[in-house]
Amino acid sequence: MDDKEIKNTDANENEKVTPKVDTKEETTNAETSPSESMESSKVEENKSLETNPEAPVINIPESIDTQKEVKAQNQTLNPATDFSSIFGVASEEQAPEVKVEAKKEPEPAQELAPEVKVAENVEVPKTQEPKFNKDQFNSEEKLLYEIKPEKEGNPLVVLFFFIFLIAFIIFLPSLVKVANFNFTQNRTNTNNNEEISNEMHELGSTSVRVKLDNLELNNFVKSSEDDEYYLIFTLTNTASEPYMFNKKYYITLYDGESIVGYALIHSYDIVAAYGAREVKLVINENSYQRANQFKVEEIVASRYPKVATTEVDGEYNVLTCTHLNDEMKYYFSNDALVKIKETYKELQSNSKNYAANKDTYRNLSNKYKQIQNFTSDFIETNTDFTMINNVELKDIPDKTLTDLKVYRYFRYSEDIKTVAFELGAQGYTCS
Repeated sequence: MDDKEIKNTDANENEKVTPKVDTKEETTNAETSPSESMESSKVEENKSLETNPEAPVINIPESIDTQKEVKAQNQTLNPATDFSSIFGVASEEQAPEVKVEAKKEPEPAQELAPEVKVAENVEVPKTQEPKFNKDQFNSEEKLLYEIKPEKEGNPLVVLFFFIFLIAFIIFLPSLVKVANFNFTQNRTNTNNNEEISNEMHELGSTSVRVKLDNLELNNFVKSSEDDEYYLIFTLTNTASEPYMFNKKYYITLYDGESIVGYALIHSYDIVAAYGAREVKLVINENSYQRANQFKVEEIVASRYPKVATTEVDGEYNVLTCTHLNDEMKYYFSNDALVKIKETYKELQSNSKNYAANKDTYRNLSNKYKQIQNFTSDFIETNTDFTMINNVELKDIPDKTLTDLKVYRYFRYSEDIKTVAFELGAQGYTCS
């Protein structure tokens, strides 16, 4: 069988399988543009779909010789004028190109999904913006951030904020001053507790320095003058504010581990800022003779020892305290101080400064006479002088007594143990 018979046989078999397709004669007119060729091919395809939209597209196998002939024909086309070969589309008069494959083994035809016919007259509005469709994204995607509209602030909150800010700026200097003061006080109190708590110092040592609130105490020495015994030291205010004695601090005097006396640190006078003064505290003879160590501490009234009085004068219990030329009698009713009697008597033969002391006490007596419910008598002889004071505490304000700056004069209704302990810390002996 020659080649012509093989071609006819293949052609007959193709006519049985493929539907009849009308084709136009091929034209290679050079005047036809590529755009017109493409548009014509699209028109032909649409017409074929309208005629038989469900017709499947089947690849027709051809023989090897047929492929050679097609290849030879394609090579004879003029590449300068045949735009269909360049763009891979058929011109207006050219039949649609059919892909052929070499016949090796028959393969079953593949079933293709039916093509969906698209309406030609559907128009998309030009001004319509694409809408966000969550379905076109993967359902597993999650919303990472959502921008919510801001809420409007409350004008009252803003107003109060600015009022607070302005007030804070105005009072800031005062707040800083208070904070610094409290910090200094706390630091000083901490240091005081560390330095005065159970810390023993040697008497007579020039290196001893004791912190007490904003005060520094140093140069502790014992001294005696005219049968009077003293503990002398230097007191310095280390703060920028004046210091007032609002607490009762004591110097406890020791002989080894034994307590031999107390000295009350107190003054009615204010210590100026960064001021210094010499303090002379009266102590008893026993403390002067035996004390070799001391410590500074605050002793509150609850630590004072109880005292029982034996002397009775009418309806009063009487506590008598004496020191050299001075005698103090305190009258209590039900453990409450009611009145005071002081008798000071000085002999000329026993005093080096008799004349000066006599003038001093005469002036004091005249001063006391000016106070209501306070009587004072000054008696002078050739050998001595005596000052006798009687104080009815109930009718004298506390401030009046404080202004006298005489620590022996206690306020009305003070208890017995307070009077006995504090007066004993001033060198008196009470019974």
